[in-house]
Amino acid sequence: MESILCNPGDSRLWSQNSILWGRAKSYETPTVTGTLSLKTVLHGEATWTANRRAFKLDRTRYLLLNEGTGYRLDINSKTPVETFCIFFRPGFMNELLASRSDILGEGAPTTFEFAERLALPDEQLSNHLAGLRALLQNPQSQELVMVDSFLLIAERIVDVAGEAKAQHQALPTAREATRTEIFKRLNIARDYIISNLDKNLDLQSMADPAALSPFHFHRLFREAYGQTPGQFLTDCRMHRARSLLASTDEPVSNICQAVGFQSLPTFCNQFRKRFGQNASALRGSSFSQG
Repeated sequence: MESILCNPGDSRLWSQNSILWGRAKSYETPTVTGTLSLKTVLHGEATWTANRRAFKLDRTRYLLLNEGTGYRLDINSKTPVETFCIFFRPGFMNELLASRSDILGEGAPTTFEFAERLALPDEQLSNHLAGLRALLQNPQSQELVMVDSFLLIAERIVDVAGEAKAQHQALPTAREATRTEIFKRLNIARDYIISNLDKNLDLQSMADPAALSPFHFHRLFREAYGQTPGQFLTDCRMHRARSLLASTDEPVSNICQAVGFQSLPTFCNQFRKRFGQNASALRGSSFSQG
């Protein structure tokens, strides 16, 4: 496998496996069409716009954009925003999938389109990304070790994409085109939930972005994602709160409001039930979202 480029200043960004790692208070790109890429933010907030949808990222969520998707990036902040984006050369993921079919047999996919939606970093992906950043910061790092780290990230992305494909297939519709359209709508609603955790969301407001009735939305959401919209909302709020507690000095009361809880005691009780520790005990912990 070829070497990985970090911050290439030329067209190799679109033809080789590459990483763009930068910081800026103000930054805007024209609409570009690139390769399959993973967008993450380490500090602050940045917005990628693709397919007429705005994806606001911070350290608690990431985004995959398919090869051929046009997008632009906008950063406008009083403090520096740090982004870390991985670009996979054309054909790289298909080669990875093909290698899996050699191991797993003919049933394994050799190509599929990744769901372009906000995603919540799991522990494996977060650890792999943190490991790659550490290697990039160490001038003594060996190329082979970096390639290994890069492959671990790619493998995990494929695993997560497989989970999204399973969610798509779980929808009980006879026609594939209908299933694809419903899943697209559910993902839009899912992104709306993730992006508005501080809002007072009810079933109607969560269903509206999907252009579905509340009852239809509730049933389809549960069938696709394995949990109700309300359960998903609570999960997102809890995990965002845990990340903010571990990575900021904001008072617990502020974080409570930032993730949509009106009552501090209710927030603290739910947090303790979910993670087995008090919210204040997470200060200074080693927990990381990558």
